[in-house]
Amino acid sequence: MIADFEHVTVNTGASRTSSRSEMQPDALDRMRRMLAASTLMQGKLGDTGWSAVFVMQKAGAYAFDLLHEGQRVVTCILCLDDQSSKPAWSTIDAMPRDPGVRLRRPEETPWLAAFISPNHLAMRDPAMFADILIEAGDLERLIAWCLIDAEP
Repeated sequence: MIADFEHVTVNTGASRTSSRSEMQPDALDRMRRMLAASTLMQGKLGDTGWSAVFVMQKAGAYAFDLLHEGQRVVTCILCLDDQSSKPAWSTIDAMPRDPGVRLRRPEETPWLAAFISPNHLAMRDPAMFADILIEAGDLERLIAWCLIDAEP
């Protein structure tokens, strides 16, 4: 069983370890139910104001957008295996980021990379956008763990 993965923020190069122990089992169960129901609700994750839109799903990798109130906040790429790591990372390398940011592809899989949308309207209110980003980070990790757990 996988115990943790590296979570990289593309725009800044920040990286953290996401541990399975950070996830509450009931939160994972709720997210699994919301993801299952989201296909019927155009990606909506219950009545949270959030949507998860899967834009790519291949063996070993997923890409999904998280939208808040219909606006894209973040694009995530989850790589599940070594074979998919290099091709998935090439997508990350093509994303714009702050000048001087140096990214390093994680050495181990799985890994999750998140690109924060630079054009979100809430950026005009830094406190509100900070709250949205905290929620987005939690959702990114919850969804990633659900997808990791669903792998055979």
